[in-house]
Amino acid sequence: MRLLERFLIVLFTFSFISCEREIIDWNDYYKEHTFMPSQLEQRENKEFQVEKGYQNPNATMKKTRVRVMWLGNASTEAVIGWDASARKKRRGLYIDTVDHGLNVSRYKNYYKYSVQNRKYFMKNTFVRLNGLKANTKYFFVIRDGKRISSRYWFKTASDNMDDKISIISGGDSRNHRSVRRQANKMVAKLRPDAVLFGGDYTNLGLWFQWKRWMDDWQLTIAEDGRVTPIIPTRGNHERKNSILRKMFDTVSNVTYATSLGGDLLRVYTLNSEVSMGGDQKDWFVEDLDKNAKYTNWLFAQYHKPMRPHVAKKSEGNGVYEAFAKVFYKYGFEIAFESDSHSVKQTWPIRPPIGSESFWNVDEGFIRDDKEGTIYLGEGTWGAPLRQANDNKSWTRSSGMFNQFKWVVVSNKKLEIRTVRYQNVDNVETLSDANRFTVPKGIDLWSVDGSNVTIIEK
Repeated sequence: MRLLERFLIVLFTFSFISCEREIIDWNDYYKEHTFMPSQLEQRENKEFQVEKGYQNPNATMKKTRVRVMWLGNASTEAVIGWDASARKKRRGLYIDTVDHGLNVSRYKNYYKYSVQNRKYFMKNTFVRLNGLKANTKYFFVIRDGKRISSRYWFKTASDNMDDKISIISGGDSRNHRSVRRQANKMVAKLRPDAVLFGGDYTNLGLWFQWKRWMDDWQLTIAEDGRVTPIIPTRGNHERKNSILRKMFDTVSNVTYATSLGGDLLRVYTLNSEVSMGGDQKDWFVEDLDKNAKYTNWLFAQYHKPMRPHVAKKSEGNGVYEAFAKVFYKYGFEIAFESDSHSVKQTWPIRPPIGSESFWNVDEGFIRDDKEGTIYLGEGTWGAPLRQANDNKSWTRSSGMFNQFKWVVVSNKKLEIRTVRYQNVDNVETLSDANRFTVPKGIDLWSVDGSNVTIIEK
């Protein structure tokens, strides 16, 4: 019976994954698969008795798997999601611009859920908020039947171009859970406005892996209950667009734009796991025609790199053909890429024009410090590391270590840093007053002798 069970598991898994082949710890997979959901959660509680993230001891709803998404205008819109257990009619959200702690009767607003789904043994429940005030703290408590959660809060983005924005970008968290948790804890310490997550959340997309991922995401919540919004991207280990919709309430094609700081920054989340021409490119160009000329900085994020810096990875010719010329035409400053499990930062680069196609071109790009795009990546939030052994003439630096990008955006310049987050316990915790400063103890990657790259407008 056990041999038959294992055969069926292997058969199911290989039919389950529509992505590149990866080395899988099958012994661990068999062991985990024999547990029912409640049994696995009990074992998880024993393994991680500490560092469960922010919790109010008086809250009666202990495990919320809460997340906040920015999927449109970050100054006026947000989506709050959590894992519920009560019946639909008894789920909702108390929210106010004043902190009332757990005294839910004093919160001015109560919202019933907007949409819910059952996925991965979770009741993913979402409240879609519109008409919010810019640059404002919103305190909220989740209601789940008779239970109430801890008090959380998030802050809408400013709509003033003179206010700074702090962004963290990274991806590929799918394997090494302890490393992933270190990265999440660093998010809580740096208190960014948002995390741009580049996909490949889990390895096989199985229920226990997604529940673990959501549990670990709670470590991004600061000690005062501050929740950092996520702007999620689809990776190749998310076999369908619908997974992102059910986990984060994204639009069905996982292709959308998020504005931060009014016209300061517009982030385009693109989908490298579906056709990139056709409807996706048409929407992309149409949105840029409407917004690019009014926007100070343009960023893009997608999963698979155009030109990966790991030799075993296939070239991203589809991504290149669809987006490289668009980035150049509209003046994108940064493109965030993941997938390869290595580290890279390029010089500003662009596709060749006219006769340039015949000289100084390396894999479809030439360096252009004035009008080029910087490509950053490539996804080391806990996935197995790979050697960056495919550098180009326009590669500024590359490496092999766990990291994410930290970008401070202001009206006149960008500050780009690469954070090695594994010493997180020795890093100073920032506050709202100093969150744009570099904390004591942080380990930053040096590129050309400097731990920060400045891009001036």
